[in-house]
Amino acid sequence: MGVVLLARFIGTVVRKGDSMSAITLEERVALLERELVALKRQLPMLATVPWWEQIDGAFANLPAFEEAMALGRQYREAQRLPPDEDQDVSA
Repeated sequence: MGVVLLARFIGTVVRKGDSMSAITLEERVALLERELVALKRQLPMLATVPWWEQIDGAFANLPAFEEAMALGRQYREAQRLPPDEDQDVSA
């Protein structure tokens, strides 16, 4: 007898060298379906409110947030090229 390998195939014990034909495709699919249901139960439930609505207002009235927004605005404005009045911008 070979080394006994425990498989999760419906409690079947499969010996090394034995074929997997003893387990039908239907049994394997049924096992996979049960495993999928068990995994789905472990997942957190999907929120009914979108994430962006959940965090809306999280930084309200925080001085650090206001400062970050001001610094970002300053940076973006510094990156702009000055308008060239001699250039035609039409497409």
